[in-house]
Amino acid sequence: MEQIKKQIQKAPMRKAMRWTFIITFFCVCIFIGLVIFQTNQIQNSILERKEYTIDPIDGTWDHEPFTSREAAIYYGCYVAMVALPAMGIFGAMVLSASLFYRFKLQEPIGELEKSISKISEDDLDFSISYDSEGELGTLCSLMERMRRELQHSKEQTWELLQQTRMVNASVAHDLRTPITVVKGYLDYMKEGEEKRLSDKEIRTAVCGMSEAVDRLEQYVGCIQDMDRLGNLKVQRREERVSEALQELERDIGLLGTDKEIRISCRLPHEKITIDKGLVFRVIENLVQNAVRYATSQVIVELDEEESFFVLCVKDDGPGFSSENLKRAADLFFTTDKGEHFGLGLSICKILCEKMEGTLTVKNQPAGGAAITATIKK
Repeated sequence: MEQIKKQIQKAPMRKAMRWTFIITFFCVCIFIGLVIFQTNQIQNSILERKEYTIDPIDGTWDHEPFTSREAAIYYGCYVAMVALPAMGIFGAMVLSASLFYRFKLQEPIGELEKSISKISEDDLDFSISYDSEGELGTLCSLMERMRRELQHSKEQTWELLQQTRMVNASVAHDLRTPITVVKGYLDYMKEGEEKRLSDKEIRTAVCGMSEAVDRLEQYVGCIQDMDRLGNLKVQRREERVSEALQELERDIGLLGTDKEIRISCRLPHEKITIDKGLVFRVIENLVQNAVRYATSQVIVELDEEESFFVLCVKDDGPGFSSENLKRAADLFFTTDKGEHFGLGLSICKILCEKMEGTLTVKNQPAGGAAITATIKK
């Protein structure tokens, strides 16, 4: 019975319904046949106990009269033979429908009702575990897929909300300093109207305000770059590795650093399918970040693992502290107090995720940082 139940659960809806009705009707027909056979046997047993006489004129057989009890049983058997098939057909229909609902519909409908109830309560921390190859199995799979997508969307929305809060807090914090500087110089110059500031003092104040304004422009530009990342579309094209490598070497050479930058390429194929513009942007950001902390050398390793393009940028600098290692790719996190706003690794992380990849930050055993980006080809 358990095996039949599993087969019905796995079968498509139409096939499961057909086999449920066939098996039910077959079992009911056997039961009706046995009942009719048994009632016929009961009638025969009653007749066997009666004495028969033969009419000498017409040769007909006759038996002694039935008692009231025997008559009720004998003719009741006729009623049973007529009524049982009709009742059996009706009972088979009810039983097959009941079994079909219990074996095929009850579990998936229960799973779907539970899922819809949880989703309506904004609770996505569950899974639909109904396993079937039929229509209901497909429906449950689609519901599970929708749940995962809703959960992913909810997590992205929450992450975006957290990033927005972080951006707002960072903007409020980082804009305060240059604005305070400009305001201070303006107050200084207003007070200087009475003191008659010298040309040198005026030039100093103007230069200070100009530097503060430049920093404000840089910061606003970084915020605009972060905003544009959300609308980027990944456009993968087939690129020749040798030509892309030459272009990468030329671009890195324009960074104008006195540190040695070495590129190691272990790509097994001559062609690779990537969004070259976004990949180069990731590499350039990682190299610029590594150059700031490297003692003398930066190594860029290009490789391939299964369906991913892997690039790793290593430097021989001091590496990350345990605290910085956890926060290195966080938005606006930086250990510099100068012109860097802590967006380099954050941008790389966002670009990698756009290209269905990841960004991993760690320290090398021998010292120095190693940042690995995996990008789906």
